[in-house]
Amino acid sequence: MFAFCTFFGIIPSFKTNAQESANFCGTYYSIGDVAFIEAHIAGTYRNFSQRMAASGGTIEIPVQIHIACPSNDPVSCFPETAIDNAINVLNALYANVPMHFYECADRNYIYETAGVVNNNNLSEFTLCSPHDVAGVVNIYFVDKIFPNPPSTSTPLGYAPTTPQVGADRIFIARRTITDDIVLYPDLILVHEMAHFFGVYHTHGSGVPGATDELVNGSNCNIAGDEICDTPADPANMAFFVTHITDEYCEYPATLSPYCCDANGENYSPLSNNIMFAYYCVYGTFNAFTDGQYSRIWDGYYGFRSYLSDAGNLAMRDNWYDVGQEPNYTANDLLEWEDIWVSPDLWNCIDDPNCTEHQDPEYKASGGSNYLRVRITNRGCSPTPEGRKLHLYWTRARTGETWIYHWLHTPLNQTTNGHPLGHMITSNPSDPLQAIPLDIPPLNPEETIVITQPWQAPNPQWYDGDDGFSVGASPMLCFLARITGEIATSPSSIEGEENNIAVGYNVKASNNIVTRNCALTDLDPLNLNNTPRSIIIENINNQLTLTDVHLTDITRNTPNPFTNYGSIYLLLDEQLWNNWQASGGQSAGLTYTEYDRTLRVTDAQEATLYDIPFESGEQRQIAVRFELATASGKKPEILPAQTQHYSFYLWHSSTLPAEEEMLKGGGIFEVAIHPRPLDAISLTALPVACHPNPIQGNMPAQIQFTMLQSAPIRVDIYDINGKQISCITPSQTYQKGTHLLALNPQDLPLKSGMYFCRITTPQGYGGCKIAVAR
Repeated sequence: MFAFCTFFGIIPSFKTNAQESANFCGTYYSIGDVAFIEAHIAGTYRNFSQRMAASGGTIEIPVQIHIACPSNDPVSCFPETAIDNAINVLNALYANVPMHFYECADRNYIYETAGVVNNNNLSEFTLCSPHDVAGVVNIYFVDKIFPNPPSTSTPLGYAPTTPQVGADRIFIARRTITDDIVLYPDLILVHEMAHFFGVYHTHGSGVPGATDELVNGSNCNIAGDEICDTPADPANMAFFVTHITDEYCEYPATLSPYCCDANGENYSPLSNNIMFAYYCVYGTFNAFTDGQYSRIWDGYYGFRSYLSDAGNLAMRDNWYDVGQEPNYTANDLLEWEDIWVSPDLWNCIDDPNCTEHQDPEYKASGGSNYLRVRITNRGCSPTPEGRKLHLYWTRARTGETWIYHWLHTPLNQTTNGHPLGHMITSNPSDPLQAIPLDIPPLNPEETIVITQPWQAPNPQWYDGDDGFSVGASPMLCFLARITGEIATSPSSIEGEENNIAVGYNVKASNNIVTRNCALTDLDPLNLNNTPRSIIIENINNQLTLTDVHLTDITRNTPNPFTNYGSIYLLLDEQLWNNWQASGGQSAGLTYTEYDRTLRVTDAQEATLYDIPFESGEQRQIAVRFELATASGKKPEILPAQTQHYSFYLWHSSTLPAEEEMLKGGGIFEVAIHPRPLDAISLTALPVACHPNPIQGNMPAQIQFTMLQSAPIRVDIYDINGKQISCITPSQTYQKGTHLLALNPQDLPLKSGMYFCRITTPQGYGGCKIAVAR
């Protein structure tokens, strides 16, 4: 189901039938669009007084004017006087809603842009994403709107009909495809704005030429345009005539009786309605009915009330997020819900002013990491005081549920009582009492970065607990929320729901962002990395057969990761046993000689099939990257420049993939460098052993200082140089000082003098250990 309307150019004859025209309105209604509008518009008629009383006065709608010019010459741009007139006419005709449009900022000029392709997501994204303003109607006055598919017809304007279609945009053309100047862009804007608020053409939402509305009006509220003061109108082109000399359009032309509806009654439609499907070039279709005004009002409160003259604090889900609520652009443009790596939320290990994300590091000394959040006022007005910022972490998992997984409660902790989630901005003595951070008032387009110190959890809490052992460091997921925006209470967010997969909330609100990813650097010295683990969790209330996927979501990288390295999946013991018991089926994976370890053979999509999960069951899986080919050899040629890759680990059961991906997972990012990071030479590392001497079976620790992030190896030798033990901790240590606990079995059984040596890709160090048994 779709709709379109035609705008007429000058036709060189005294009187012509409309079928000779080729210029049209590019607004289309899909079946989904119609379903959305019907679900969000009540359809209750209100007269002007009722509308004015219910809205408390005139509804103020902010707009941002964008002028796209085909060259750098200002003469090529849409004339300012024509835009001024269009806004004036818009306000004159919408005063009866009551609605008023105002420009919230200076007009934005975009040079050397020919226009936009009609209803083409990529074309719109390329033109608009750098310029869109959130919470306003972005009106793009372009030179041309190119037909899609290409033809000699010309769309002169179009509007996304629901928030699902795209950002809040309207497009108006200055010229036709044959370079004729459009005579009445003001009425085109008025027409498209009505589409924007859910008003159909007078014949309805389908193809013009027919209507299901009856002349007697008995089904006027459910058929045609669903407005009862616009008579049934099939919008038949045969009854529309353009009078060139007198410069007006006649509809319906008195060619013959306008026959007939399903009851055999002749049509008698309006002769000047602005929402008639074919638009008159001379502007003689220029009136709304009061029923249409009521539907515009209804559409605003039904699905466009987020348009506000207040400030709009926003954080981005992804780099191309324009602040729209919900954020539909991720799925629409890139076919993957890229909402898990917000560029406005990142962690710093030591430097509270760092600008790029660093994986958090546990500090045995009790030192802090720093979580940073970038917030921008993307609205037209300053934001008021009272806005608050809340921060959280959780163990990254498939099936992240808000708010259950983000708080430290008895239901969200390990069997040893260690938290699986925590509210960072909480009372230190009461983890469930929120103490959010204040966000100061921001002017339009002003940005602030807020930094909060926090302590990362001990990785040893999670590996080996309850059969989880995979020898990996856990991935954490962060979440930031802004409260005090338009909502039912100061502590909630519009569109936010509890007991729901967190991805739905992230997508629904520009006040919620998340980041769950692990970063890996591989270079000629650092050939492999400590694996990072996430939890696979069945959040359904019944046993479910689950598929686990590792999906390559890398973009714009010419060479696949497998040209340089290998990827391994490590399963905890119970997960491995469950998978084997169900048949051990997989795709894009192969067995290795290592216990419970699989090598990825198809990096585009590797899948474990039909693993049974009890309701609420949690299992652990890890991903490890290695700079070595399938044969185990280091690649002979590395990329000339650093290459970045991203892989998403998630699970599915019975829902469509898009819905399952919204349930969460983990992003594993890896960079392959052509040369050693920082190219530092091997140097001595400060190392000390405590206590010294070690008596009996007392616990011991090694203290060491890292010059930069790297894995380590610990070797214990006797006085003759014989190796006694070798320890390879299951984590990468970041720059700074660390403590490593030594288990009794790692130490010599006999009294004597021994040596401890720590080796890293960048350096080594050692100390003497005296053991007294």
